[in-house]
Amino acid sequence: MFTENSQAIFISAFLAGLVAGFLLFYLLSAISARFRISMDSKWLHWWREDGRGRRRTDRGFTLIEVALVVLIGGILLGAASSGLLIYVKQTAIKTTEHRLAAVDEAIQQFLSLNGRLPCAAPLTEPPDTAAFGREVTDQCDTGSFPGTQSTGGVRIGAVPVRTINLPDDYAIDAWGNRLTYAVTEILASPNTYDPDMGAISVEDSNGNSAITPAGSAHYVLVSHGVDGNGAYTVQGVQGPTCPGATLDAENCNGNNTFRRSGLRSDTGDAAHFDDLVTARAVSAFGEAMPPGAVMAFNLVACPPGWVEFTPAVGRFIAGAGDYTESYNPGGRPAWSFSQTYALGDTGGYATWRVDDAELGLSFTAPEGTGFSGSYEIAHRPSATDPLPMENRPPYIALLYWPHRKVSS
Repeated sequence: MFTENSQAIFISAFLAGLVAGFLLFYLLSAISARFRISMDSKWLHWWREDGRGRRRTDRGFTLIEVALVVLIGGILLGAASSGLLIYVKQTAIKTTEHRLAAVDEAIQQFLSLNGRLPCAAPLTEPPDTAAFGREVTDQCDTGSFPGTQSTGGVRIGAVPVRTINLPDDYAIDAWGNRLTYAVTEILASPNTYDPDMGAISVEDSNGNSAITPAGSAHYVLVSHGVDGNGAYTVQGVQGPTCPGATLDAENCNGNNTFRRSGLRSDTGDAAHFDDLVTARAVSAFGEAMPPGAVMAFNLVACPPGWVEFTPAVGRFIAGAGDYTESYNPGGRPAWSFSQTYALGDTGGYATWRVDDAELGLSFTAPEGTGFSGSYEIAHRPSATDPLPMENRPPYIALLYWPHRKVSS
């Protein structure tokens, strides 16, 4: 919830409305071609020339009446201005929150396709240049790159909107400043990605860890709020310097600790905090993947953190568990079949040669056909051997478990 200094906003808007009311009154009076204003000690008169060039005096309003009208107008204008200012500010916050959520989702999609997080883009690169919105490298844990900063295993820079296929507008917040993107460097390199190796700390306003486990965030996205303290402008120029004595100073002081708090304040003192922060401690891609899970990929190589499951090579997947089927054709022996597929069991054959002993029904080839002997047309189990012949392809038994949200 955002704490507005609504009293100061209202007073400022009221005074502005009051001044605007007086100015409007005198402006409308002065620009009239046929009216002039005259004030004596008691009355405000309207003088108007008639068609013969003579002045005609009409009784107007008292100064008190005019003052009351202007005062009421100022109050109404002040109230409207106060509400408008709050509406504009809330709209800017919602717009920025939407962009942060869109960037977070795009980063997760990039991770699922590439097996790593994107590295940061340079903060100092102007728009409409080749490097704007593109990660500085795909080996984020090596070297130094202009427009980014490396500290404690974390790369700090801008959102690589073009690398993650978002519009350029999503690199900035609603106040015209660039979003800051801090990412754990080894998670943005293809050969070192490990979801357990996040290196970013996220704290609340009292210094408590806002994530579990502490210091394990993969990446952080920061909007530096209305004041833009510590942010870079859309043109890549350093804006207001990072303050040293406010809560949101933690988000621009260049280390690997960031602050996220729902208790926001624009007081300007030590409790000042107007930043918007999104942090990802465990990727959406990996949090539903416990160790031992098997997943199919349409990739030429296993993503980092995954290894080839060789027992499944060349095999179909059979669901683990108890399987039973029965067959009652009518007029022929009925039979049933059951088998337990234990987790990891393999069986089946790529090819199978059927010999005469396995054939239950036979026929005699007509003379002159070139065939001899009796052959099975369609296999069925015999009375003495109720099991059908092995005609299953190679398989491995694995568990199929749908993911369900656990209700509290």
